[in-house]
Amino acid sequence: MSYPRRRSSRSKTRQRALRLARLPPCRFPVTLRHSIRASVFFGSFVASSAAPVSDLVDRRVVDVVLVGEDTSAATHGFDGREVSRGSLHGQTFRQTRAWMHLSLKTFDDTRVTVAYACIGADTLGRAAPLQFELVVEDSVLATPTLALALGESATTEVSVPFSLTRGKTSIAVLIRARGGRSPAVRELRTIQDHHELYLASTPPLGAPR
Repeated sequence: MSYPRRRSSRSKTRQRALRLARLPPCRFPVTLRHSIRASVFFGSFVASSAAPVSDLVDRRVVDVVLVGEDTSAATHGFDGREVSRGSLHGQTFRQTRAWMHLSLKTFDDTRVTVAYACIGADTLGRAAPLQFELVVEDSVLATPTLALALGESATTEVSVPFSLTRGKTSIAVLIRARGGRSPAVRELRTIQDHHELYLASTPPLGAPR
């Protein structure tokens, strides 16, 4: 009496790998700390890489609002008080002597960075220091002071505590002037880091693609 030949675990692993190879690339978000060493064995093929977390990060701009453009601002729920609008070298901006508010999209599962871009808009050419508060979800995260010459630009990033954004797909960002008018704000962005675990179909880090 003959029995069906039993497949070895190695053969099963290879068959599974071949099935996966025919599927579109998949991404699995994971929490990484410091570094990761991943080895995937498909038959005799081994994909192995050791790299710092920063090498495995996909940094994405999630949302952008052009603060000085009416359509973009309206789409992002713009509101404010004592706000003025201007343009310099083709770049529009808004300033406030009180506050202005916008809502930006986010992913709900990773830490958010808010970036703001300002431009020097004093037509007298003075680089007077202007101070404001950056408020995210009712929490003051920064009180920067900028002194920009006419036409000079500066972009700053502020990391938002995950406790303020966890589970949210949009966040409220408030610019609040302190002791006068705020700097001329051109743009706001939300940026998030996505940590990815790569499958064997992805070339090892540093390998030519």
